[in-house]
Amino acid sequence: MTIRAMILDIDGTLLSSNDAHARAWVRAFGEEGLDVTYDRVRSLIGMGGDQLAPRLGVPEDAARFKRLKEGWKTHFLDELPTLQPTNGARDLVRGLLERGVRVIYGTSADEALLGDMLKQAKLDDLDVPATTSSDVEASKPRPDIVLAALDKLGLPPGEVLMLGDTPYDVQSAAQAGVRAVFVRTGGFDDPEEALACFDDAAAVLAHLNDLLPS
Repeated sequence: MTIRAMILDIDGTLLSSNDAHARAWVRAFGEEGLDVTYDRVRSLIGMGGDQLAPRLGVPEDAARFKRLKEGWKTHFLDELPTLQPTNGARDLVRGLLERGVRVIYGTSADEALLGDMLKQAKLDDLDVPATTSSDVEASKPRPDIVLAALDKLGLPPGEVLMLGDTPYDVQSAAQAGVRAVFVRTGGFDDPEEALACFDDAAAVLAHLNDLLPS
């Protein structure tokens, strides 16, 4: 079946931001008097806060969760101006668009952060739609964000690929019936369920003929 579109994750995939997210969460938990290690938090980066916090003992509906999320955002925004695009990120997005492949961002970040992240990734001038955690009830690894992207594209799952850097991207895509391509820029091991694994966006671009045969 012809691939007509790709859903692109942003954090870790197009922007080197996973470590900054982990540091921000650790600081936010510390401000709440909760001792959560960096390694534990880092292993969960790729999930949205609604999925991450409960796994660390804070239910999403708790008042503490709201304070945690506000603290995380404050600390992440402090680091955001220092973050860099991943290798080949812009070239990949442009390459897909020039090839006639539709592109949509699918991120566990919320709508309020999207513009700033795209600016830092040097992608803010490209006309690409997005689905974020603000659009759905549950973030990755739940399939909601991928399903919302499919709805916006108006395409069946078999005509779409997902590109992500965490096992949670792959799990989210699989639950939506979408095959996932994995990049190692997020700091995770290759997931067995991925259709293909590459070092970074530049490597994905170099192998587009294999991923998107005419």
